[in-house]
Amino acid sequence: MVNVEELKMEIARLWLNPTKRIESIFNVRTSIGGIIPLKVPEPQKEMINDGILGKGRKMVENGLTYVSVLDKGRQIGFSTITAAEAILIAEDFPDTFIYYVADTLDQTIDFLDKITQLAKDANHYPEALGGGPILHVQDLSKQLTKTINNTKIIGLSGRAKGGKRGKNAIHVIFDEMAWAISVKNEQQEIWDVIRYYVRQGGSVRLQSTPRTTDDLFWKFYSDPQKYGMKAYYCPVITNWKEMDLKQPFYIDIDNERRAIKQYEIFTDEEIQKLIDDYSVNPRYTVDLEEKEIFQKGMIIPYPWVKLEELEKMRGDMEKFLQENLGVSVDEKYKLIPSEWIYRNVIDEPEWEDRRTSKNPFYILVDLAQQNDLTAISIVEKLPDETIVERKLDTSQEPYDIQVERIWTHYHAFKPQYISIDNTGHGRVIGDLLEKKLRSVSLPLSILHRVDFTSSSKEVMAVGFRRLVQADKYKFLNETKMHQQSIRHVERVEKEVLETHIRYSGKRWGRDDFFWSKAQVVWFTNLYLPPPAASFGKVKIKPFGKGLEMNPQPSSEYEAVKEDIAEKELTLRDISKIKAIGKVIAELSMGAVFCKKTKDAVKPVYCTGCQDESCPEYDYMKSVCVSAGTLPEIVWGKQKKYVKEEKL
Repeated sequence: MVNVEELKMEIARLWLNPTKRIESIFNVRTSIGGIIPLKVPEPQKEMINDGILGKGRKMVENGLTYVSVLDKGRQIGFSTITAAEAILIAEDFPDTFIYYVADTLDQTIDFLDKITQLAKDANHYPEALGGGPILHVQDLSKQLTKTINNTKIIGLSGRAKGGKRGKNAIHVIFDEMAWAISVKNEQQEIWDVIRYYVRQGGSVRLQSTPRTTDDLFWKFYSDPQKYGMKAYYCPVITNWKEMDLKQPFYIDIDNERRAIKQYEIFTDEEIQKLIDDYSVNPRYTVDLEEKEIFQKGMIIPYPWVKLEELEKMRGDMEKFLQENLGVSVDEKYKLIPSEWIYRNVIDEPEWEDRRTSKNPFYILVDLAQQNDLTAISIVEKLPDETIVERKLDTSQEPYDIQVERIWTHYHAFKPQYISIDNTGHGRVIGDLLEKKLRSVSLPLSILHRVDFTSSSKEVMAVGFRRLVQADKYKFLNETKMHQQSIRHVERVEKEVLETHIRYSGKRWGRDDFFWSKAQVVWFTNLYLPPPAASFGKVKIKPFGKGLEMNPQPSSEYEAVKEDIAEKELTLRDISKIKAIGKVIAELSMGAVFCKKTKDAVKPVYCTGCQDESCPEYDYMKSVCVSAGTLPEIVWGKQKKYVKEEKL
């Protein structure tokens, strides 16, 4: 005979611990549709127990706000745990509001779908206590609002600018905060609204995979006490600092499995060498029965995360560190900050042809060695000079098949030009494409061959940077290939050498799609001259109203001439004055976002600022240094050399 009172006391004692309460109530669906109990991973228990359901409850009940900020890896179950926590907050605090905020509406809907699943599949009380539902679920039918115990759990998209200020909230979740960058100042604006929601006391959870070291999320996480917050860190691999991330995590030496997974097949000699090499390495376990080799001692507190999957991600080390280990990216040396890219993403599928568009199209190809990655970007130029990606493609096929692939795209999109890398093996494909054009009596001028020299690459890199900065280049981001192409753009860095500036993303992986997309600069009206050290002639002749490779001296140089004519000067002095003029001409074009003024300014203003943490500082300084002058000297002359209307 079950003692009802003892059973009630047992449940009450169990539920004093928030994580045990979650585990005793909720179930999750497996990928094949089964239902299993929800288990809270060990790293997440402290965060839940410290929150509004645990230690933080007294703060909230006293009218204060408990704020936690979480740096987390991706795909480790936080949205599910967060949804379960929100449901129990609704149970404990009826007649209130809970808000979930994310950058995109799809992300918001996905979270509220988890609320629905957890609420529907929740356990009931034991039969001895009547067997009724534990949760007071009232309405799960609406897509963006769920009602539990008279508390409304409401989903909001950070991109929507209206209707956010409303009722007071007991709990607010700002998910993937670091990636709320689709519109200008989005993180700050959402944070201001959140503070309004909990002005009478409540709980706030700021959580995200980090993006960069200079955004609002990282500011809160890196110095939480300054802002009255508590920080938590939950990487996928708990002890990753003790592991050798440069070496393989996992090697499958079973050729039958490798064939099924479409991996390269090892020879018997290769397998034996792997066994011999790793058997004597104290960091590794060689399991001959399971035919696998893996690093010892790696602590992954998430049973659904497999070493083999982590090994696949390790090829892009920067992304691996960011998405799995919560290491933010220092964008100081990045050519194009991620914020510029993601605010220019379009939520559209690819096109298979030009449809009914009468706008010019361009096929832009970065050619690779045979069996390596060739990147193809097909873009449309709108009447306002905005460039929009319409299709992306890759190839690792032999040259003749790559030519056929490009030719197929030509017939589908009828572009004005096909632009290709004319360096090395690119000449072979270029010759084959010319043969194709001749065979159908098309002009050879359709093929735009670009010699990838340091000068031409600088023109493309800097020009493409300004194109993205001006919100004139729109990226696709629907498929894995699209996401990969964005990564190619994100990882490109600029390095100032003695004679020129080098742009490359190969430090962290590949940059093929960057050089594919950057060729569009040749077909735009936007042109930014390269830094002074590369002011020599560029062999590529631009098309139409595109780039002017040797721009005529503008009004900036009139003032330079005056300075030279003022008195007798040595050739060295004249050279220095001309260098200053060139730098000012360079930095007077385009605009950058100033962290101090919170507005767009000419880059020449950066010469009067010594904020080395600013993303624009290195670019400005590199232009000055490459010309043999200093920012402070340029700043002293900028008012004289630059017309007022240009500033």
